[in-house]
Amino acid sequence: MSEASKWEIVDGLEVPCADISFNWPSGPGAQLDVRMHFSRVVEGIDADVRLIFANAMHMAWEDESLGLLDLPDKLPYCLDSEFSDWVFPTLIIKNSPLATRYADKAFAADDPSHAQVRHFVLISMNDLVHVISADMPVVEMVQADAL
Repeated sequence: MSEASKWEIVDGLEVPCADISFNWPSGPGAQLDVRMHFSRVVEGIDADVRLIFANAMHMAWEDESLGLLDLPDKLPYCLDSEFSDWVFPTLIIKNSPLATRYADKAFAADDPSHAQVRHFVLISMNDLVHVISADMPVVEMVQADAL
């Protein structure tokens, strides 16, 4: 059974995200570049978060109201009292059937890379993004007007 756990990409970040944008060009060495727009949340934070997935295997975007790709029933929420009704914006899905299917196709079961394939879920007030990646992304805080 899959389980959602908080993925704390930045220490102390306990507020929701307003929107998510991304760029995933084609070609060798292409990286999935995701931007989580925290700066658009009133009473949130003044910066955004950029995640660069060098080895993304799958990415699916959907309107947050649809939720067609399955998520575990229990999801963690933000701890900030102002935003305690909002689901935590960055999750890792443990025992994800989707991540397992990708890992099984890409790597032999005894290959150490098989165990490194993870299912990330990025949640905003308007978007839901699933990423399957063979490694952890580079995470950086960026100014609201950067990029």
